[in-house]
Amino acid sequence: MPARLTKTIAPGAPRDRNLHWDEDTLGARGEIIFSAAGACEYNSGSLGAAPKYLRKILEKNSWRRFIPPMTLEKVEVAYAEGEFEKFVHAKPPKGLGRSIDGLIRICEAQLGDDVKEEIRADAVEAIKLLREKQPALPQPGGDRREQDGNTILPTDGYSAPYALRRLKRDRPDLAQKVIDGKLSPHKAAIQAGFRRPIVQIPLDVEKAAQKLKTVFGKKDLKKLAERLLGSSC
Repeated sequence: MPARLTKTIAPGAPRDRNLHWDEDTLGARGEIIFSAAGACEYNSGSLGAAPKYLRKILEKNSWRRFIPPMTLEKVEVAYAEGEFEKFVHAKPPKGLGRSIDGLIRICEAQLGDDVKEEIRADAVEAIKLLREKQPALPQPGGDRREQDGNTILPTDGYSAPYALRRLKRDRPDLAQKVIDGKLSPHKAAIQAGFRRPIVQIPLDVEKAAQKLKTVFGKKDLKKLAERLLGSSC
């Protein structure tokens, strides 16, 4: 179901780039949303600006009501409180044309040591706000569609989005620690008991042996050796 289009504000000319909106006006919200959508394009060269726009949209709830730019008629777009995911999926200028998970990945790319401090700060806060908006995984046997009615929720047990959504359903206390940045989704899932620790083994016999010694005790290493030798016979 598309977003509600409410009253027509006024027929008008195309977007006026010289018009300066007050940030509290519906037109200003639409300008910020349109700018955010553009910044989130991977080939735009403006990914560094995306966290700032996303943070502002979420902090001010600008996505709830706004007037999209570049339209002949200034028509207000409105979303209900629980329709953030629908807004994110909607194509610009009525949304961002992305997924919540995709927006988080864009922000995570701005957390490097070579990124300016103000951009990193916006990225950290935007990730927190976006994670708060991620819906919980449905109960087993329930409706597994997202709010747009089409997209299937991630089922990859080792993906960060799946981990957070399942934590929201089964362990909200750990989910909150992920949102607050105190735990990674992976570590929280291990604590919750629905994900096992994974160890990467180098493709080198000596290095693999050293790695395995840090993971297993002598008794388990003996069992592992017996299994390996037995499988090769």
